[in-house]
Amino acid sequence: MKSDKKNEDKAVFTVVTHQLKYLNFAFALARSYRYHNDLSIPFFIVSDNDFDLPRDLKWVQKKIISPGLMGRGLEVRFSFEEVSPALRSLYIDADSIIYKDISALFDLPFDSINVIGTTITEGTWDDMNVPDVLSKFKIPHLIRFCGAFYFIAKTAKTNTVCHIVRELAKSDYPFQQHVYSINDEPVFSISLVSEGILPITDTGNIWGDIHQLESHRDLNVMKGKTRFNNSIKNANYKYWIPEGSYSPSIIHFGGGNYNKNPWLFEATRLKTYYKLGLGKNLADILTDIFVKAPYFAMKKLKSLFAK
Repeated sequence: MKSDKKNEDKAVFTVVTHQLKYLNFAFALARSYRYHNDLSIPFFIVSDNDFDLPRDLKWVQKKIISPGLMGRGLEVRFSFEEVSPALRSLYIDADSIIYKDISALFDLPFDSINVIGTTITEGTWDDMNVPDVLSKFKIPHLIRFCGAFYFIAKTAKTNTVCHIVRELAKSDYPFQQHVYSINDEPVFSISLVSEGILPITDTGNIWGDIHQLESHRDLNVMKGKTRFNNSIKNANYKYWIPEGSYSPSIIHFGGGNYNKNPWLFEATRLKTYYKLGLGKNLADILTDIFVKAPYFAMKKLKSLFAK
């Protein structure tokens, strides 16, 4: 790992529980980070349980936090000011893959917690009627974003944002529920706006999710390939991103896509490349032959027998 003093106060991190599924998500994310980045900015896996790192990931740093700080569901995000491992950090959901060098993201202006998103004043979002929320909390707008990616700077403003988030989470307002607790997006949206923070514009080139893609055909981590076309003619059109073709640096897959197309193919390419020490082209070819082709053949057989 390079020793670059100016980067000592920067970090990229993810948070996982001890469940094997989420550790494997995090390991694939770490490998994708290593593949496209020079490691002068360290990568952390944060957890409330210690865990073993695969041999090819011994460069990954751990930050073990208390179960109380981890909380339940998404509550760990409510304490980003304590969880973040550096003065300036990028948080990426474990069920994501990195496709490019992301070091330039630290040059974007964030002096607290911030997100990629857009402001909204009408409609519904995350089970909330937007005008009602604006009236209730006396704010001019909400920030529509996905909680799979955060910018975090350890500042007094971040402390305030997290304090407001925790207070909102304890309130009796019916925020959208996650598995074990409330969703982080509504409470962070209100908190960020309350502190006068504007989101970083969503251009489509920083972050994306597989709902914007045509699955495996638009992705290849070995080639840094991500491709989607945001057209108003498409059923998956995203009104908050300008129309056009984009190539996101980070793709979020979602926990439900573990060992499924297309996350499975990307994770296998990376694992084959690093654990078997093969060239990237060979790792790509072997994944296509021994994982991708059988996967689709099995799906075809299942569909035939289901008829």
